[in-house]
Amino acid sequence: MKQMIVTICNDSYAGLLDPWLEAIRKLTELPITVLCLNGFRPTSELPCKVAEVAEDGNPFPNDLPDHACAEKLRVFEHIPDADRILFIDLDVLVLQAFWEQESYFDISGSKLVLAPDLFVGYKEKMEEEFCPYDPAFRMRYTKGGGFFYFNTGVFFASRETHAEWFRRFLATWKNYLAKTGKRPSIFDQNMVNYCLIRFDLPVYSMPVVNNCLRQYETLEISAGRLLLNRQKINAYHFNGGNGAKKLERWRAMFHKLEVNHDAT
Repeated sequence: MKQMIVTICNDSYAGLLDPWLEAIRKLTELPITVLCLNGFRPTSELPCKVAEVAEDGNPFPNDLPDHACAEKLRVFEHIPDADRILFIDLDVLVLQAFWEQESYFDISGSKLVLAPDLFVGYKEKMEEEFCPYDPAFRMRYTKGGGFFYFNTGVFFASRETHAEWFRRFLATWKNYLAKTGKRPSIFDQNMVNYCLIRFDLPVYSMPVVNNCLRQYETLEISAGRLLLNRQKINAYHFNGGNGAKKLERWRAMFHKLEVNHDAT
C-alpha cells in the first residue's frame, strides 16, 4: 500500500510551494507529489515528484479557481502509483505530523477522512444553493446538532474506495453547472459536501485542530506554537484571498511565531 502526500499548484500559487514543502519536509519522509496545472513548472529542483496535468476533462476554464479545485477529484487519475493519499492545499501550513497521531491512512480505506468546517456562512446556505438543482436535498446534521459539513483543504482518501466516487462527484459538478448555469460557492467544498450527503457516504471526522481556519477567535501563540482552545494546532489554513494574499498572511504568521519564540 503506497501512501503519498499530494498538492496542486499553478502560477498563482507558486510563491507558496517552497514554504509549504519546507514545512512538511521537516516532519516526514513520505513521498510528496505536486500536480502542476496550466503549464506551470517549478524553476528549481524540489524534494518531491512533479506531475504535469493536462486540462482535458476539467469542466472549468483555467483562469477560474474552480479549475484547480476540480483537479482534486481527479487526483487518482494523475497519480496512478498512489493507493492512499493525504491531500493538503498549498495554503495550509502543516505544523505537526497529524497523520502519525492516528491511523488516518488506514481509516481512509473505508471512509473519507476530513475535518469539520465550523466557519459561519457557506454551510448555512447549502439548501438554498442546492435545492434549485435538487429539490429533495436537505442539509444533514450530526448527532450533536452540528452541521455535517467538512473542509476540503485537507483530506485522506483511498483509490479502492474513493477514485470512482470522485469521478461521480466531478460528473455531478458538471451536471450542476449545466443545469443551473452557476458554479457552486466556495469552489469544490460545497459540491463535495453536497455529494457526501446526497450519496450517503461515510466520513471519519478529524479534530478541528487538524485544519484550523484563521478566523477562529480562540487562536493564540505560546512559546512559538499555535494553539486553538489551548491545543497545539496541526495545520493552519490561510483561507480567503488570492495566492499573493495568502503568502502575505503566511509570512506574517511566521514572523509572529518567531517573535513569540524569541521572547520566551
